[in-house]
Amino acid sequence: MVALIVLAFVSAVPVPGITPLAAFVLVILATRMFRGPDEPDDSPRDWWRATERPVASFVIGALFALATVVVALDVYAIATFPEERELRVDEGYVALTGLLALILAVGYLQSGVRLRRERATSK
Repeated sequence: MVALIVLAFVSAVPVPGITPLAAFVLVILATRMFRGPDEPDDSPRDWWRATERPVASFVIGALFALATVVVALDVYAIATFPEERELRVDEGYVALTGLLALILAVGYLQSGVRLRRERATSK
């Protein structure tokens, strides 16, 4: 969750040393490292599995989707109001943030769908 906040913050305010790519890597690492209480610690996690439960994947995916929409609106504002360009960061920087947030949103939502399907077949 901290990485989500960092990613959203990085899209709005340029922070020296923290790029959207660094925040993206932080989210991926956290996804791979932290497991739920019912997950085994010794076996590797499936590559597609982002959380232990589907609801968590859907919530986090929805938050990343919302971040994508906010960043898309920011890119639109940069393109629409060029006179305020000096107050904003480079649109490429913002667009990269949106693209990475979209990738994370799709990944988490896909994980939720697969987890829900897996739980339905195991019952």
